[in-house]
Amino acid sequence: MNYPILYKKDTTDFGNLGAAVIKNAKELFVHQVLNGEYTAEFDVPIGDAILSMADYDDFVKIDSQLFRIRSMSSIRNDDGSSYIHITCYHVWYDACDCKYIHHTYTQSGDAQIDGWINVTPRWVLENIFSGTRFTVGEVEISTPTDIFATKSNPAQIVNMLIENVGGEIYRDNYTVHLKKGGDQYNGKRIVYGKNLKSIEKVMDDSGIITRLYPLGQDDMDISSVNNGVAYIDSPIKSTYGYIKCGYKSFSNITDPSLLMAEAKKLWSNDTFDGIDKPIITYNLQTHDLEDVSIGHTVRVTDSELNIDILTKVTEITTYPLESHRGSLVLSNHKDATVKIADKVVAEVSNFEKIIDDSGNVMSQYIDNVRDKIQSQVASATSKRLTVHKFGDIWLDDIDHPTKAMVISDGIFAVANSKKSNGDWNWRTIGNADQFIADRINAPWLNAGFIDTDKITVRSTDGKASLTGRCFKITTDQGFEATMSADEGFKYIYKRDSNGNPYDYVIFNHKGQQRYWHGYRIPSTYQFAKGQVTCFKNSSRTEYGIIELKGPEWLEIAKVYNKILSDTSLTDLQKYTLISKMIKVSVAPIRMPNATSSDGQIILDNEIVSQTIGDYTIPQMYEVTESGLTLDVGTAEETVSYEGAALLYYGTGGYIRSSGSKNRCFSVEAVYDVAVTLDIDYE
Repeated sequence: MNYPILYKKDTTDFGNLGAAVIKNAKELFVHQVLNGEYTAEFDVPIGDAILSMADYDDFVKIDSQLFRIRSMSSIRNDDGSSYIHITCYHVWYDACDCKYIHHTYTQSGDAQIDGWINVTPRWVLENIFSGTRFTVGEVEISTPTDIFATKSNPAQIVNMLIENVGGEIYRDNYTVHLKKGGDQYNGKRIVYGKNLKSIEKVMDDSGIITRLYPLGQDDMDISSVNNGVAYIDSPIKSTYGYIKCGYKSFSNITDPSLLMAEAKKLWSNDTFDGIDKPIITYNLQTHDLEDVSIGHTVRVTDSELNIDILTKVTEITTYPLESHRGSLVLSNHKDATVKIADKVVAEVSNFEKIIDDSGNVMSQYIDNVRDKIQSQVASATSKRLTVHKFGDIWLDDIDHPTKAMVISDGIFAVANSKKSNGDWNWRTIGNADQFIADRINAPWLNAGFIDTDKITVRSTDGKASLTGRCFKITTDQGFEATMSADEGFKYIYKRDSNGNPYDYVIFNHKGQQRYWHGYRIPSTYQFAKGQVTCFKNSSRTEYGIIELKGPEWLEIAKVYNKILSDTSLTDLQKYTLISKMIKVSVAPIRMPNATSSDGQIILDNEIVSQTIGDYTIPQMYEVTESGLTLDVGTAEETVSYEGAALLYYGTGGYIRSSGSKNRCFSVEAVYDVAVTLDIDYE
């Protein structure tokens, strides 16, 4: 069996079995998104020997691909079982911080022109990855482009490159390939009843544009080259009930003719679904992922649902230890059997198939409402009623009908349009067993129970949605609150360049969990306790170093020093913020080199501080694994770890009979540090 293999973070040779083979990995899966997310997750039982060896940033090799450990969460289930959930990111994510690119420019004589101008994709990739572990593999696109970036990194520039020239990034450990995409169909079929377990079709029409206003640099339009008209219309605009207007920015284009040509490329064609078609995806569950990879084209067939499509794999989830499990997400497609004009009809016909295993519609109404209605019907039928031998149909206009209602054989149906063959398109149908409608408009909907495998509710402004088991609200400032059965309540303050949560808080059955810059920290205070000694004799003084180790302490030190360097704050504001942020106390416990004396004992005991204006605060240092040299009095000392540091000064002595003071004793003290990031500062 292909178990994951653990390698320590400083490993360079991955051709062996590493530090350990993780044989007790459970629920192992790898999730990859085309040009996007690439992660792996698995569980390890509490007490497994691997847990004492695994550490943050260590490598895990899964199916020949390298990932880094990014989080290890302790979890206890309702049944009392416990395990460690490990989340790993593909080594591609090293491209987010392996190199800092301050500014892209082109040298022209003695001048520097902003941006990399008219450069090939290979040149861009080789330039951004030079000096890193990454290498550039196949580059199938040679279209020259311009790259404008400041304070960036290789991953961000790769995203810019794809936006400019198109293509798909393929990540093979530390080798990066840029391919054209549009992979040809190789004969792979996934068929319901054979190797397709389930399929779900999702259509999103919120971004459709059929009348496009393209805008170039400085909001230049195309009216000068388009007969005075600033827009272009989609060839399929008549497919929809009205013209859907929108704009797209091409900020690097200064030529109106080129702007119009590039804008026309956004319309759909025989092989590409553009902005004038809805985004259609298919979610599949299948056990047969042989010959299927990200970006590949597959054919999916479900004859009962009239699905027969050729489409690209945009997401894939594999279970390396469970060959019977797997899932795919497929992108917009070239439909093999149905034209886009027929899709609305096909969607309506699907309502006739919303049934359970017994052939009944899966909807139940509250009993007391049913009983009340039944009693009213019984009362009404006790009166004299007209019995119809034949069915009745009512039309809104006998000569030119546009709406119809029919009652026949215990069935009630309503239509407001006709099919292409002239038959009424019955949209709302009801009988004694069930009621089917594709839309219900009501100020209130009362129901005791709604039985459905999926529910989606979205506000008109798009800032609130309820999908499946997740409720999400977005604020005008970009903050996001989600509530789901799986994660509990999550409030996201900030996301990183890849769209992943960066600063956020989670509330669930384990209590409150806060994450700052991707690292888990306590939601109230981060504590550190220990002992420290300041060495002192007649010839030397060496401050004690309080070592605060861990990535969370490094982030705390960065925030601390960011406040100090913030020129928008006054000295009082800085002092107030830092005083709320950090609390430090030291208490002497003994003088290890003290000698007996009849004089009065004197003692100095404090944290080394610094001043900001008229205010005094503790001095906190940022420490990295590359090392930091500290001035500790009469000497210097270098510390190397990831975290922060404080300095302690303590001396002891006595007052001589002559009245002079002798300070020549070392002092050993206990320290207590408490830090919070719950302060009013971004």
